[in-house]
Amino acid sequence: MIQLQNVSKTFHTKAGVVTAVKDVNLEIKDGEIFGIIGFSGAGKSTLVRCINLLERPTEGKVIVDGQNLMELKEKELRNVRRKIGMIFQHFNLMRSRTVYQNVAFPLKKSGLSKEEKDKKILSLLQLVDLADKKDAYPSQLSGGQKQRVAIARALANDPDVLLCDEATSALDPQTTQSILKLLKKVNEELNITIVLITHEMAVVKDICDRVAIMEHGVVVEAGDTVEVFARPKEEMTKQFIDTASNLGKVHELMEEGNELLQLTHGSKMILLTYSGENAGHALISYLAKQYDVEANILYGNIDFLKGKPLGKLVVALNGEKENLENAIAYIDSIGVEMEVIKE
Repeated sequence: MIQLQNVSKTFHTKAGVVTAVKDVNLEIKDGEIFGIIGFSGAGKSTLVRCINLLERPTEGKVIVDGQNLMELKEKELRNVRRKIGMIFQHFNLMRSRTVYQNVAFPLKKSGLSKEEKDKKILSLLQLVDLADKKDAYPSQLSGGQKQRVAIARALANDPDVLLCDEATSALDPQTTQSILKLLKKVNEELNITIVLITHEMAVVKDICDRVAIMEHGVVVEAGDTVEVFARPKEEMTKQFIDTASNLGKVHELMEEGNELLQLTHGSKMILLTYSGENAGHALISYLAKQYDVEANILYGNIDFLKGKPLGKLVVALNGEKENLENAIAYIDSIGVEMEVIKE
C-alpha cells in the first residue's frame, strides 16, 4: 500500500540545514498496522507527514496504492489525500462546531446528498461509540472522546490509509487502551492500512503487525513486531526496549554500584529472554534442582506482543564453576536467549 524509496527531508533554519529524515526505505503492506517508533526528535512525525506530503520530501519517492505522489499536480494530490486520513496528538477539532459538524466537515465537496451525509455521519459516530454526543461541543468531551471524534472525521472520506501521529500521547493509559481497541476494530472491519507514530512501547506491542525503529532521521531496524522486540539487532532498539520495560534501570543501578546487583566471586549475572512456548518453562526452579546452582531473580518483566508472550529476566547465578557451565549450556539448549551482563 505504501512504499517510501530513499526519502529524505531537510529544513533550512537560521542555525543551518537540518536533516529530519535521511534516506528512508520502507514498505507498508495493504491492511496491516505498522508502527514507527523512536525517542523524541527521531524524525517520526516528519516521516509520517511525508506519506501524505504535508511535508514534501526533499528527495525520494512516496508511492501510495501504486501512485507516486511526488509526480502529481496539486489537484490530483488533493484527490489522493482524501483517501489518506490523519489523526493528531491534540485532536485538531473545531471548537465552535458540534461533534456532528466536525465529522461532516470533510464531506463538504463529496457530492453526497444531505440524507446520504447524515446517514454516513451517524454510522461513523456509532462506529466510535459517540452517537449520543452528536450535538455536543469539543469542550464538553473528554480527551478520549475528542480522539474518537477525530477518528470518525478521518474516516469520513472512506480512506485506504489512516496516519496516526502520536494519537494516544495526550491520553491516560486506560483511555489509550480504548483508542487502540477502536483502531484495531477500524483496521479489521474496514480493512484500512494504519500507520502509527509513537514513542510508547505499549502502543506498538498491542496492535502493530510490523514495526520500524527510527534514530536521528534514519530507520535503524524494521520487521515483524515480535521478532524485533524479542531479538533486537541494533543498539538503539535495545535501548528503546530497555527503557520501555524498565530494564534500563537495572543497567543504571549496575553503573551506580548498587548493593542489590553486587556479585560474589564466581557468580554470573545473566539476562534471559523468553518468547513463545519457552515463556512458560519453569526454568529457575529446574536449574536449582538439576544443577545445584543458586538463582537470585533481580528483575522480571513479561509483555504480550500481539498476544504472544515476551519475558525478560535478570538473574544472578551462583555455584561451582562446572555447575554454572552446565546450567548455562542447558539454558542455551532449550532456546531461551541468554546474555551474560556481568561476572
